[in-house]
Amino acid sequence: MQLTADLNSSPSPSLQSFPSSPQQTPTPARIPASNMKKIFLAAGIGSLILILLIFTLSYFFYLRPRIATVKIISTLSPQVATLKTSAKNVIAAVNQIHLLVTAENPADSPLPLETSGLIIHPLLSLLQIDQNVLGLQTVNSNSWLEQNAQNIQEEMSNYWDELDNENPRIAGIRTAAENITTQKNRDLKDETIKAKEYVTIAQKDIDDLVNSSAQAPSSISKSNRDKILASQKVKQDISPYFSEAQKVAGYYQIISDTLITMNTKITSFKNSLSAVSSSLANISPNEVLDNGLKTRATQAQIFLDQAKKDTDDIKTLSDTLQNMKAEDLPAASPEYHAHNLAVLSAVHEYFLTTSGVLQGFITAFKVVSGKVEKNQFTIVDVNMIRSVITAGINQAKVADTKFVSDLQKLLGEEQSLTLTFWQNNTAINQGMNIEASIDAYDKSLSKLKENSKVPLFVK
Repeated sequence: MQLTADLNSSPSPSLQSFPSSPQQTPTPARIPASNMKKIFLAAGIGSLILILLIFTLSYFFYLRPRIATVKIISTLSPQVATLKTSAKNVIAAVNQIHLLVTAENPADSPLPLETSGLIIHPLLSLLQIDQNVLGLQTVNSNSWLEQNAQNIQEEMSNYWDELDNENPRIAGIRTAAENITTQKNRDLKDETIKAKEYVTIAQKDIDDLVNSSAQAPSSISKSNRDKILASQKVKQDISPYFSEAQKVAGYYQIISDTLITMNTKITSFKNSLSAVSSSLANISPNEVLDNGLKTRATQAQIFLDQAKKDTDDIKTLSDTLQNMKAEDLPAASPEYHAHNLAVLSAVHEYFLTTSGVLQGFITAFKVVSGKVEKNQFTIVDVNMIRSVITAGINQAKVADTKFVSDLQKLLGEEQSLTLTFWQNNTAINQGMNIEASIDAYDKSLSKLKENSKVPLFVK
């Protein structure tokens, strides 16, 4: 019991109580200030890198392509405007050529054919042969030469009035005295020159546009780049028109040059033949006996040689058109081209025949002159020269009939062939499509530029 009491009364050392104290929590370890700065710096650098990365990616993949797109379009737009202007100039010039070559002449405008009987206007007359010359007998004082000369004059001029009354229109053989026609030819030449110049400019403009569009940076998206490179399709669309316009202008420039020059040659030809006729006209019997034919024939030959030169020059004009290369001829032009060649050929053939008739007269006069000089002029020589005149008249009749027939046929097909040529030339009829193609490309660029703008960044 004692033991129990002792245990209850004597506390155990291990259970000895200690003075009480407040409750204590663990204190976190302090981060040095230098480390904090490093953390903030690293965070800032990371954020900056992220921002720079976002900006860089935005610039290279968003802003830069748009900037490049706007920049290249700003370069191309003025070139498109220039091309549009030059294309309109080409179209206007070609349209004017079309109007000039298809326009009807005024109904009250006297436009006779220059190639007519009046070109051959021989005034051969009054070569009277004395009835006592080597036994030559004449019916009256007016000789056979005078009468026959009057006949050939009539035969070569009768159809002039007939054609003139019908107010014919055949390209290349109008009188140079007609201001309306001459001016029309000169206007045509002016338009062909302008058209060729405009085509050259337009072709350069489209090449410049294509070359500039090819400089589009690779940073531009493929779809946008394709829209810019559509200039190549524009070139494919409009180049055939420019090429054909160049051919049409070149063809009509040769035609207009031919008409203008031919009018000059025709006038010269007429004047030469008039001089030939004057040289052979009004020969008196005394002149024949005194061998005045020699002087007359010599003078006439000089003038006829000039007429022959004019005839050769007309042939040269025809050859210029004839020798055009097939690749230089406009499309749909074979029949129209053949018609124009036929006109020139008919004129040349008529001139050649007519000058040949007068050459026969001159040659006969020279033969008579030689016989007179040798005092050998006989009735045989009279019959010879009579035969020459008769043959000349017959040849002139045939030439006149054929020439009138040729001109009537050519006149009848002139308008229809001209209209058919222009209607069937599909390339030259694409004027409206040319402008539409350029406008469509221009609108596409404007829309692309507008869509590529970014407020505050890309304007």
